Amino acid sequence: MTKKFGKKAAMVMLSATLLGGVFVTVPNALTTTTAQASAKISYAEFKDDVAAAKSAVKLATPAAQQILNSKFFTKLEKNPTNAYNVNASNSFVSIMTALCNDGTKNLDSDGHLTTESTKDWKAIQALSNHFIGEFTSNGQSTVQDAYDSIVANDGDGWTDYDGFPGYQWAFSQGFDGAFNGVKVTGIPSTPKSYISKLSAKKTSKKYVKVSGSAKLYKSANYAHIKTYKGYRYAKLNSKHNFSKSIYAPKAKTVKVTVGHYANGHYKAVTSTKTVHVK
Repeated sequence: MTKKFGKKAAMVMLSATLLGGVFVTVPNALTTTTAQASAKISYAEFKDDVAAAKSAVKLATPAAQQILNSKFFTKLEKNPTNAYNVNASNSFVSIMTALCNDGTKNLDSDGHLTTESTKDWKAIQALSNHFIGEFTSNGQSTVQDAYDSIVANDGDGWTDYDGFPGYQWAFSQGFDGAFNGVKVTGIPSTPKSYISKLSAKKTSKKYVKVSGSAKLYKSANYAHIKTYKGYRYAKLNSKHNFSKSIYAPKAKTVKVTVGHYANGHYKAVTSTKTVHVK
């Protein structure tokens, strides 16, 4: 039974409030629901969560976006199940941690919101509102308390520096209660790279011309060509084709792999393909 994602609890914006000379909109208290994730999440639902997280990050400061960049999300997407692990370095909770850390740094000396920390707060709420509908009622209550500690009700505006770290802790607890142990199903398998064409022809009594092309799903830049005389490398062009004339007068067969070569190290990304010399 897979987790059912409906619309997450919506963040309704209240009337704008003037805080320390910065005109910002204040989100209302989070809507409390009782939905909770089950043990399985489909890959499509995972991709929906990723898209929501990326949209939330776009609301944050440039500094936060620099941390939560495309490289971060590439790592997160490579291990979908790990993305729901609250202790993982590339997870949805680590996104919240980065946003809260940046928001804390951008508060003023009295712990009040500034233009920059307001951006982080909007990103924090966008991420929360996507997931909050899956938290248990206790998890939602914990997040609600953290929310209330930031949005003060006594007219003073905003609380001190403990607000954002407290919110991160509350979100982490609620998230763990909802997603601990879930598995992402239907993850598409990564296609394997392979050598699609390969030929070896004698161009003279002493030389063999080895040519071919590869279909790549991983980064590669060289073909590794082996004959009885040893091995040589042929650089791939932009279309993943390669060609090399090799001194091998008595060669009967040629073995080739395609892979990545850098700093004296070569790692094949295809299996070995053997071709007879014509």
